[in-house]
Amino acid sequence: MRDDVRGEEQPDQGRELLAVSVRSEDGNTVDWPTVPGLYRLLERIGAEGDTFLVVERIPGDEQYYVQTRRDEGEPYQVEYRDGSAKMHFQADIDSTAHVLAVFVAWARGEENWKGPHSWRRLRL
Repeated sequence: MRDDVRGEEQPDQGRELLAVSVRSEDGNTVDWPTVPGLYRLLERIGAEGDTFLVVERIPGDEQYYVQTRRDEGEPYQVEYRDGSAKMHFQADIDSTAHVLAVFVAWARGEENWKGPHSWRRLRL
């Protein structure tokens, strides 16, 4: 099973694999990450050339995704698109753990995945 951020094969350690594909700014993609693997990807973004992640469900639909951007020392700008451009929203989230909770709940299709955050519609 895949267990690290590079997608290398690792022994099964009983960790849930998320049915998502995660693409980083440098073009690297990790399919079926574990929750700890996704956390490591989120935690590392913020440096120049490594500022965002886009997460899509497997199988994917380019109209439905969550993504985040972060500059070093700044909060995460988390966005989701739920169909058309009119359904594109953003929230600022300070904590890596809170962004992870949003991403994992979204990946699982949980009803309350947006959490307590203040989402505002983006006009694209």
